[in-house]
Amino acid sequence: MDTNKRICKTCGEAKTPDQYYKDSRYPLGDIHCASCRRAKVKQWRINNLEKAKAIQLASRLRNPEASRARAKKWHYDNKEKHLAYMAVRRRVYADQILSGKLKSTFGITLSEYNALLAKQNGGCAICNKTAEQNKKRLAVDHCHKSNKIRGLLCSACNQAIGLFKDQIVLMKSAIKYIRKNTKS
Repeated sequence: MDTNKRICKTCGEAKTPDQYYKDSRYPLGDIHCASCRRAKVKQWRINNLEKAKAIQLASRLRNPEASRARAKKWHYDNKEKHLAYMAVRRRVYADQILSGKLKSTFGITLSEYNALLAKQNGGCAICNKTAEQNKKRLAVDHCHKSNKIRGLLCSACNQAIGLFKDQIVLMKSAIKYIRKNTKS
């Protein structure tokens, strides 16, 4: 046997020092090879899930910058896996994601959104175009001064009102202009 190699206490195989994690408790490094150590840690996490989650949370709170850096590196190194996971997550949790966005942005729940949609017979409050016709969910229209919700609009109607900056005088002027320049 090569004098450089050490015997792993778990698998009993002779391995080189670079196949062991460094461990301050042992002068030559860990007594278990890296692959056996990973398997032991994984099994411990499965058996002690709540404790493992608490330790992980404490670590993230203790050093949030390092935690974000690790996550960013993982996402970069595993881009395809992450994108596939996010696609599945968006499909599986679509209602929860939408509900969270509605609550944080407009202060309404998904059931309130659906009630408003039913009140409008499933269509835009201005042109009656449905979400299916628009190929997009109806937008929540609200007053930017009072944040009061006015209704649900298709993207075209919502953008039109937004471009007029909710100014009724401009909208009336636009109507007058169209009437004047439209041939009957």
